[in-house]
Amino acid sequence: IHYFKADVNRGEDYNRLKDYLSIYPKNRIFYLSVASNHFSTIVESLKKHGLVHSTNEPNWTRIIIEKPFGLDTDSAIALQKKITMAV
Repeated sequence: IHYFKADVNRGEDYNRLKDYLSIYPKNRIFYLSVASNHFSTIVESLKKHGLVHSTNEPNWTRIIIEKPFGLDTDSAIALQKKITMAV
């Protein structure tokens, strides 16, 4: 388990994360313990910077989102759709 501090809006930080993870096994779990308004930004950025494996690759990526997930049922459903589309 590793902790990595980054600014969710800085592409350079995702590149630093990619370099940091390059020495570790390729199966990854990202545990997001951040405000819900950052979830989609982070997931989209992880994908953009090559940190999320596609489903046809032999390695896997899991993204765990800490509660609360949205503000109510409708916002949680909308957030789930947005995140699913990002990966």
